[in-house]
Amino acid sequence: MSEKFQIPLEVELAVLKSLLESVDELATNDFTQHFLGEEVFVSGANPAEWWIEFRMPRISDTTFNAEKYRLRDFRNFVGNKLLCEITNGDLNQYVNKRLSEGAGAWSINKEVQVWSLILKKAKLWHRLRDDYEPLSTKVSDVGRVVSREELQNLARIAQENEMWQAVFYVFVLAANTGLRGGEIKKLRIGAIDIERRCLVVRRNCSKTDAGARHVELNRDATEAALRLLSRACSLGSQKPEHFLLPKHLSRIKYGRDAGKRGYDPTQNQNCWRKAWASLTKKANLKGLRFHDLRHTFITHMIERGVPVALIQSLVGHVNARMVRHYTHITTGAARNAVALLDSEPILEQTAFKTAVQLELQFGG
Repeated sequence: MSEKFQIPLEVELAVLKSLLESVDELATNDFTQHFLGEEVFVSGANPAEWWIEFRMPRISDTTFNAEKYRLRDFRNFVGNKLLCEITNGDLNQYVNKRLSEGAGAWSINKEVQVWSLILKKAKLWHRLRDDYEPLSTKVSDVGRVVSREELQNLARIAQENEMWQAVFYVFVLAANTGLRGGEIKKLRIGAIDIERRCLVVRRNCSKTDAGARHVELNRDATEAALRLLSRACSLGSQKPEHFLLPKHLSRIKYGRDAGKRGYDPTQNQNCWRKAWASLTKKANLKGLRFHDLRHTFITHMIERGVPVALIQSLVGHVNARMVRHYTHITTGAARNAVALLDSEPILEQTAFKTAVQLELQFGG
């Protein structure tokens, strides 16, 4: 019988080392060309468009729209650079540019984070991650609150420019209902009932009223809703399933809608940042976030004696820390409310005056 043929150990180790080197080379070089598409990383094609198509079936509509929006500024900043050519210097310059434009630290961090995901997919982020530090952010639960007089002034200025028409009606609706910007963007024609002066905010996962929030409309909110409905109708949104704020396709520069014109009622508007920024700047309210209108509405309701529980039913979820903040405001509002009876007193303040004198005398 012939003896079994045995491969020397050193030969096996050499073969194994060669295989590992081949796999490593495939991971670092061929991965970006074959798995993600050679045209994206070699010929200079837009990686943002590839990422959008890659992510679309994998994430929710809300996350998808957020990522698509956050890709834009950095893509414009780097131009035709290949991913492998992006350096930490580029990241630092981009962050400085966005800060000079007034963008917040949280927003900038989110924008860079999306691009880091693309670079990770291309096995290129490891070159940058050690030297990149996200901007520090502080948690702020309480937004800015503006007075009714400031809101009235904002409305007067908004009517001066036709380009602010949509955001004007939207801001009036938000300031009188506490609706979030994202909720208004996703409102459909069928969700608004002018006759009953209310609208329905439905969950993303449901087309029925199960788990929906019913929002009452006051006079200003009803007028704003009517004007938005009239505008939507003129732009082609006429069916119940159409969006109240149809998407303006003429402003789309990339993606599947690039090059199209007009409005698409089956898609909703995603952004009003520029119009809102220019409007608030003109009204001397620079830095006012659209979300601050929600805080303003809640605060105004509390100051007028509306219970926090009832407000929560109108505006939806409010986290525990915000509830504590609004409860503190409620205490002040309640004190002011009972003080209204002081104009017609029943007793003289003899005991109160004595207590004040004793406190001043003994410093207690």
